[in-house]
Formats: sequence, C-alpha cells, structure tokens
Amino acid sequence: MGEAMSVMTTQAELVHPELRPTRIHGSPFDQTVLIEPARWLSSALAQLWDLEHTGQEIPGFGDFRLNTPTTMKVRQFLAQVSDLASLPVPSTTVISGGGVSLAWKVGEREAKYTFWPEGVLTFVQEETGEIKNEDELAADVPISRKPLEWLLKS
Repeated sequence: MGEAMSVMTTQAELVHPELRPTRIHGSPFDQTVLIEPARWLSSALAQLWDLEHTGQEIPGFGDFRLNTPTTMKVRQFLAQVSDLASLPVPSTTVISGGGVSLAWKVGEREAKYTFWPEGVLTFVQEETGEIKNEDELAADVPISRKPLEWLLKS
C-alpha cells in the first residue's frame, strides 16, 4: 500500500484495424451474418481524419480546414459504399472552403465525388480522360453509388 506510483503519459495514435473476411456465426437454427468493411475503408477514413486535423487557413491561398457537416456527409457516404470490397483506396483531397474530393481509379476509369462545403455534391465518371457522365445533387438528395458500380464493371 505504501508503494509510490509512477506517472505515465499516453499519446493517442491512429490505429488501422486488421480486417478479416466475412464470416457466418451462430447455430443452424439462428444464423447471424457479420459483414466486415472493405479493406480500402480504413485507409479512406484515415486520409479523411488527417485532412480534418491538419487543415489550416493559408493567407492568399484559401481555407483548407474541413467543416463538420461535410466531414459527416463523407463518412456516411463511405459507410454506404463499404460493401463494395473490390474498390481501391480512393485519393482524398481537401478543397478550399472546407470541401472534400474522393477519387477512385480502376484501369482507365475514374469515379470522382466532390462534397462542396455548401452541401452540394458533384460526381464525374471518366474513361480514358473523357467525361462519360457527371451530375450535381442537392444536399437533401441521396448519394448515388452507381458511378462506383460502373467503375467496377471495367
């Protein structure tokens, strides 16, 4: 009881969890299916986290800090498409004013989603550098995953 305790400090660290393939658990009478996220998801979320915590305002260039509503919308979208396991890790870029761009590329095809700080979303589908489809969606419209499904059909 009379021992002195040492002071220990800890530092938060971003940990990339080890993801395992989908497994089925349970008895023959009650099956529970656990769907684990795609391997690219943890990298995409880590990139988003980095942008969120390192963004700054640079005089003469712009404000590269992410705003919370945009970040939340990007996270929700990533969760909605996390079942597309064969996607590569997207390229994540911050846009001046607090927006985020996510771009997936497979071969000669690219699908790019841009989440603007005003709440608008734009997406572009390109093949060999040529725009095949593009659209702009209002903040209250559900985000289409069709560009990513198109990307995987190559």
